[in-house]
Amino acid sequence: MDNNTAIAALAALAQATRLETFRFLVRHEPDGVPAGELARLLDVPQNTMSAHLATLSRAGLVTGERQSRSIIYRADLQGCWFPRRTEPVFPPRSEPLLSMVF
Repeated sequence: MDNNTAIAALAALAQATRLETFRFLVRHEPDGVPAGELARLLDVPQNTMSAHLATLSRAGLVTGERQSRSIIYRADLQGCWFPRRTEPVFPPRSEPLLSMVF
C-alpha cells in the first residue's frame, strides 16, 4: 500500500461519524445497508450522511450499488487497505519501530 492511499483511508476514518459508519457497514456485510437507513440508524441527517459516504467511498473504504431508488452501501472488504499480517506483530529489537506501521 502506498502512503497516499493509507493517508486517505486513515483521514477518512479520523472523524467519529465516518468511523461509526464504516464499523456499522463491516458488521452488516455482505448485505449492505441503504444510505437512508444508515442515516436513520446512526441518527445523522441524510445530507450529512451522504457527504460522509462520499468521503469513505473516495478513500476506497465503501462501495455503493444502486438498487432501484436506493443506494446500498457496503464496506469494501475486497479492496481492504490493511494487509493481513503473517509475521509477528512486534518486530525483532534490531528493526526500527516505525517500520511496523504498515
